[in-house]
Amino acid sequence: GGLRGIMDAPPLEAGQDVAHWFAEVERVYRGFFHDSGAGFIPRASLHGRLGAALADQLLDGPPAVPWSMGKCEAELDAQGRGLRVSWMLENTTKEPLDLIALPLIAGGWRPVEAVPAVRIKPGESTELEATFARAQPAAVDEPLVRLPVLLSGGGSLEIAGLRCRLQPAAVVWEMETFFNQESAISPACVLVNHGKRPLKGSWQAGFNGATLKGQYDVPAGASQTLDIRFELPSDASGRALPLSLRLEGDFKHESTRSLRLTPNLGLGTARPLAASDPALDGKAALTAHADASTLTLMLDLADSGLLTDSPAGPAWELLLRLDARSYGKRLESGAAAALRVSGPAVDGPGKVDHVPAWAFGTGYAAGFDPAEFKAELLTLKESRRLIRLTVPRTYLYLHEWALENGNSQLGINLRLRLNGGDGGAVFDLSPTRKPSDAVDALVVLELAKQPTRRFTVSVE
Repeated sequence: GGLRGIMDAPPLEAGQDVAHWFAEVERVYRGFFHDSGAGFIPRASLHGRLGAALADQLLDGPPAVPWSMGKCEAELDAQGRGLRVSWMLENTTKEPLDLIALPLIAGGWRPVEAVPAVRIKPGESTELEATFARAQPAAVDEPLVRLPVLLSGGGSLEIAGLRCRLQPAAVVWEMETFFNQESAISPACVLVNHGKRPLKGSWQAGFNGATLKGQYDVPAGASQTLDIRFELPSDASGRALPLSLRLEGDFKHESTRSLRLTPNLGLGTARPLAASDPALDGKAALTAHADASTLTLMLDLADSGLLTDSPAGPAWELLLRLDARSYGKRLESGAAAALRVSGPAVDGPGKVDHVPAWAFGTGYAAGFDPAEFKAELLTLKESRRLIRLTVPRTYLYLHEWALENGNSQLGINLRLRLNGGDGGAVFDLSPTRKPSDAVDALVVLELAKQPTRRFTVSVE
């Protein structure tokens, strides 16, 4: 984005090395932050300048820059560790433009070589090139590579984003979540040819001991969907299994994706939670109950020693996300904000924080009273501890709530954090790398005591 409203670009003096100029820019910019030792915290002066710049843009529109970004292409080397990028830059003014163009570090790519300063004649364009390198091979799983470049000239200073088509090709996986899968999964995988010649060859995919093979024949500028379909294992239970892909021929490629398979939950049956520490697996479990007026979630802790007073903050914290839209709407995209509940290590009520209006999915817009939710910590026999949370049915007003119907479902995920003095522990219903507020990060709770044999499959 534009930096001109925040700081002035220092002039490049005659004979001055561009590296020294960049060091001065960095020094000035770092001055807007306080180095806390654990990270950089913006100072009040930065907030003030950002607010003033935003107000100016609202009144007058974004400031004009004396250049225009053009076509950008990137070519990856055979090892996936080197990248050559070229892009067009036009001088949109009637005067010669002395321009500094410095590629920046991003996404594991480090600039190796570039022409840092150029002069562009009025109304003309020039092609700029830069090379990048990385320690580990790049995952060629997007049709574009995005890289930042610092541009300064004509009184303007900004960080522009290069969006370059990746040459010669890219393998694009859709990071989908498939709900209610019964026997097989067909993740979307597309081979995109950005090159100037057709690509032909073979592909092989492997999952859970099974292998698929096929051919690809992609004209220049076209794409082909690979016909990948695998049977689901009968013993899947919240596991993440690797799906490998290898391409041979004109385009060589190897990659591995993860498919997390989670059986649909039912009412009254405990589901073990996944622990961040494998030694704690099986120490916590979730059981859900529902009737005409409430949804009750019970978290059973098998080891009472897991709950101890925290030196700072609550002893336990529960983040619950529910998608309580109707069945048809729940299969669409959306978001669900977290409901946060916490409490001390002694038996008694927990605290329910402010409940966002969209806590139960896109389309909800009510005011929810935290006092209507009941949270408590109990001690059971054999020193077991139980965290119980009750959600009023009236707050889930967009849901059909057809009990003992396998298609009456809630999207659900939760994280339980125990903040003990020894560092604590974290338990997840379904661990995921997807944005936690997205409904794609949820799994399925059927409002029936005998859930159907269906799975949530998350491609990650």
